[in-house]
Amino acid sequence: MKRVVTLGLILLLILPAAALAADKGELVICSWGGAFEKAQRKAWFEPFEKETGIKVTVTTSPSISKVKAMVLSGNVEWDLVFIAGGIFTPLLKEGLLEKIDYSAIDPKVLNEVYPEAKGEYAAGSFYFSVINAYNTKAFPGDSYPKTWADFWNVKKYPGGRCLLDMSSDGSGWEFALIADGVPKDEVYKRFDMDRAFKKLTEIKPHVVKWWKQGAVTPQLLVDGEIAAGSAYNGRVLGLKKAGAPINFHWNEGKLYIEYACIPKGAKNYKNAMKFIGWHLQAKPQADMTVEYTNGPVNKESFKYIPKEMYPDLPSYPENKEKQFFIDDGWFADNAEKVIERWNSWILEK
Repeated sequence: MKRVVTLGLILLLILPAAALAADKGELVICSWGGAFEKAQRKAWFEPFEKETGIKVTVTTSPSISKVKAMVLSGNVEWDLVFIAGGIFTPLLKEGLLEKIDYSAIDPKVLNEVYPEAKGEYAAGSFYFSVINAYNTKAFPGDSYPKTWADFWNVKKYPGGRCLLDMSSDGSGWEFALIADGVPKDEVYKRFDMDRAFKKLTEIKPHVVKWWKQGAVTPQLLVDGEIAAGSAYNGRVLGLKKAGAPINFHWNEGKLYIEYACIPKGAKNYKNAMKFIGWHLQAKPQADMTVEYTNGPVNKESFKYIPKEMYPDLPSYPENKEKQFFIDDGWFADNAEKVIERWNSWILEK
């Protein structure tokens, strides 16, 4: 017996550390780099690795073509990908994603997560919004455009405008319909392409720029080249906190979710699911919100978030109810025809 025990101890001493940790496995995550990834590392990746023993490797950057090439070649290098609707929708449509196994997640945690963040092929990671932003010198005090109808009313609220270029994913027409009187919660049910583009034609002469990159509208606002524009909430908030003459409101904002998805054929599916379940918990969600000001998908996270941050968070209940949630399924079925119409319309004089 002593000889057996001694032999066992010797083997434990000489086995390499990697072999001892092999049963924990690894997880390759594709994210976006920069400040966003830095926040993820601090709030999510490093604590998850420490708690579970699963080695996390991070790479960049997600794209439709990269995921498609991996899946079709059978050599899927990524286990988890962070993406929003513009990439998620085409991947979903082409069947390039694994289903999320919600049976592997603590039911208590799932009950705390907002329903729209529990998709069949994607789990929500956080909320962000496209909102109505404005220059506070152009519209001081309470004089700013408070609805999309106000935004369109350049006579009452003069100045240049900036709106989303619709050539990539066909998104952005929703604000036109809302400006034309369609209730924000009915834009996808009452989609009318002719009506939307007729309304866009009204404001077209006043649009200084149709933006593709998120930094465009905020910079034009700061420079005074436009008076109002649609923009990502986080981009505007960062400049506002830095003292720039820029602000925004949540009314009729478009609420998005950044998703955690698993490419079809991922080598470490179970570890990806472990991470998804772990990061949906209230505390990790709160930690990420504190590091990178977006909205948690877990309703209980607000218990761990400083109250002074609540007004800045898109999923804080008072802010969330003022917005509408983007319908990714609608875009999967309709984006191509909207893009085709846009590409023709934008060339019209």
